[in-house]
Amino acid sequence: MSTTTAVKPLEETASDVHMQALQTKVLTWPELHRGDCQQDNGRLTFHSDGTGTWTATVLTYHTTNRDIWHAGFQIKGSNGATLFSVGPFDSPHMQDGNPPPRYGWVAQFSFPPDYFNGIASAVQNCSC
Repeated sequence: MSTTTAVKPLEETASDVHMQALQTKVLTWPELHRGDCQQDNGRLTFHSDGTGTWTATVLTYHTTNRDIWHAGFQIKGSNGATLFSVGPFDSPHMQDGNPPPRYGWVAQFSFPPDYFNGIASAVQNCSC
């Protein structure tokens, strides 16, 4: 299992629709490769109500048995300490081709909302 860290600062937004504004933080990953597999546009979105979404696009350049991208995340505070983990998540089964088909991947999760303000980065543990 390999690890990568999302180092981009978070985006924060607010909505005035509710009495208490729902805030959002987003962490993104660049293109990643594990073996014959590729992950594009990895994005963890956290909402201040304790809900979140993982999205990415995955593909494989060669498979004999329908590859799957596996990902789990350690969510870190500004001091680098782990606040909580999310996952593991498994991508759709992938077939290869020329060009290889791209597979959209979405996973919902929840986390302790009290940790929302402390979220600063995440480490993705992944394999394919």
